[in-house]
Amino acid sequence: MIEELVLGSESFRNICGDLAEAELALQRWEASEAPGAAARRDEYRHLIDGLEAELRQAIHERQTRHSGRHGG
Repeated sequence: MIEELVLGSESFRNICGDLAEAELALQRWEASEAPGAAARRDEYRHLIDGLEAELRQAIHERQTRHSGRHGG
C-alpha cells in the first residue's frame, strides 16, 4: 500500500521527503548546545508529529478507497 502511494502520489512523496529532512534537522539540533537549541528541537518534534499524522491519514484514505473498490 505504501509503495503504491509512493509511486502514485507526488503529495505523499513530498510529505515523506519533508519528514526525512525534519528528522535530519532534529538530529542536528539534538547534538547542538547552541542557544535556542531546545526550542528548535521542540519545533522539529512538533513538525515531525504533524507530518507523521499526514502520512497516516493518506494511508488510511488509500486503505478506505482500496477497500471500497474491492467490496470491503
